[in-house]
Amino acid sequence: MREDISPSRINVCSCCDRIGKIGDENHIITFFQYLPGYRKHMFRIFRTIVPVGVFITFLLHAPVAVQAAEDIIRDGGILDELPGLENPGGSGADGEEDDYVPAFDLGVKAYRNGDYQKAIDQWQDLADGELAEAQYNLGVIHEYGRGVPRDPEKAVFWYALAADQKLPEAVNNLGRMYTLGIGVDKDEAEGFQYYREAANLGLADAAYNVGIGYLTGLGTEKNDRQAVVWFNKAAEKNYLPAQYNLAALYASGRGAQKNRKRAAFWYKKAADQGDGFARYNYALLLLSGAEKNNHAIAAGYMAKAAKQGVVPAQNQLGVMYFRGQGVEKDPETALMWFEIAAQLGSEKAQKNKTMIARMMPQKSTRRAIKRARSFRVTSN
Repeated sequence: MREDISPSRINVCSCCDRIGKIGDENHIITFFQYLPGYRKHMFRIFRTIVPVGVFITFLLHAPVAVQAAEDIIRDGGILDELPGLENPGGSGADGEEDDYVPAFDLGVKAYRNGDYQKAIDQWQDLADGELAEAQYNLGVIHEYGRGVPRDPEKAVFWYALAADQKLPEAVNNLGRMYTLGIGVDKDEAEGFQYYREAANLGLADAAYNVGIGYLTGLGTEKNDRQAVVWFNKAAEKNYLPAQYNLAALYASGRGAQKNRKRAAFWYKKAADQGDGFARYNYALLLLSGAEKNNHAIAAGYMAKAAKQGVVPAQNQLGVMYFRGQGVEKDPETALMWFEIAAQLGSEKAQKNKTMIARMMPQKSTRRAIKRARSFRVTSN
């Protein structure tokens, strides 16, 4: 029986500002991916006949839609190379800029080793000499208080100097400072303009931030179509959060015509970069027929997501093992995954576990519980 996972419309969750989808029969859960705790679980019902003739109802999680707006608030890392200055002769007159490279690299090495004062000593002269990358790195130093007291205003000073030289990362960080009101008066509209400038300079992070602005109305008017455009720019540069969100928008038809094949394409891109929720959603699309005869592939992606600790995937994998969907039928392994998901807070998995445990020999049930207790989340 095919399950249609495509909802009829989407909303933004008032609790966590995530994309939420609500249909006539299918409900979406919203999930604040990087800040666990903000989650709502709704369920769809799938009915199947088990071999013993018992009419059973499984509770399934729906696709996870992630807006990931908090990715705007990124811990800006330092720049660790000087583009265009690697070759002899450099880009300055008489190879003058070649002299920057050893000092800059020594600063990077010191920073990576936690010797922040040495890094500052190496970069300070370069920054005073108007090397944009060194100015940017000093901005990071002062924003996060690495080796010095935190000084957001001084961070803005250094970011602004680098931004004046059109360093995309500095322009983007200025956007973040204005958006959040760090070291400057909060001005979301000004922050959005900086994001857009950095995006036009080719920075994928900034293009993603512009997309978030259009999607949520952060610093500009909401415009779902423009969100799709800017997420696409970032996604084409292999920026994972943009790939994920672009897939979610295509899956729901928000800002673009609903297109499950395009959604599957971008979910797979994000999934192949290791994102557990992308793996889960891609697997669901495969199971629902977005691509034909791919239940075994779906099971592979679902298993990877489940092992990464994606609770809805663990519950779904339990259903797949119980039904023999893309995997060899194995009620004991199904019970194991239901137990794992239940221990991580899934009420649906708890009910599914209770239902099938009643049908299984106690010996099999004990083995499944023992296996579940030995489960450990993997990173990929």
